[in-house]
Amino acid sequence: MPFSESVKREVKKRADFTCCWCREGRNKVDVHHIVPQAEEGPDTLDNAAPLCGSCHDLYGNNPDLRKEIRSRRDHWHQLCAGTAPGTPEYSDGPRVSIAKLPATGEHFVAREAELARLDAAWDDPATNVISFVAMGGAGKSALVNHWLDAVAADGWRGAERVLGWSFYSQGTESAGASSEAFTEEALEWLGYDGEAILSPWKKGEVIARLVRE
Repeated sequence: MPFSESVKREVKKRADFTCCWCREGRNKVDVHHIVPQAEEGPDTLDNAAPLCGSCHDLYGNNPDLRKEIRSRRDHWHQLCAGTAPGTPEYSDGPRVSIAKLPATGEHFVAREAELARLDAAWDDPATNVISFVAMGGAGKSALVNHWLDAVAADGWRGAERVLGWSFYSQGTESAGASSEAFTEEALEWLGYDGEAILSPWKKGEVIARLVRE
């Protein structure tokens, strides 16, 4: 038997309707069995994982990755719990959307100095922007994800909204991505409800104002 609609809905909701592996594919995920039905895998929440089609094809049929899928699902559910739009707890906590950040491995070493700089920047009211510059593959995404995990564990440290975004088109021939998708998403996510803005510069100004507010 397939999963019931209530199980599917609950699994997707807990993951903010995104893939627990790549953290993308919003509203394009399906609920898959971790242990397949052919091996008598049950149609339960514990055996269900929200995966986009690409990640399911790449990882979902590999029996050696079942533990990893379960671990990623649980970790992603924890990050989204009580903060993802659409959950009952949403109104009691900050609004969080970090599904579009690249997925990185669970193992993380060193980078204590960079983590300390991020913590110091967060605590310093005079610091509004911090930038890390490094070659591709140096671990910038892993650094951000690891730091966000710590912030989430601390109840988001007083943040009202947390928006994560990657401009890198992973898995494509293009090395970069347009800012247009980000500005449109940010305007909607930050609550802009005015007329359509055509000027990229004006969009930036409005986003900055909404962030200050």
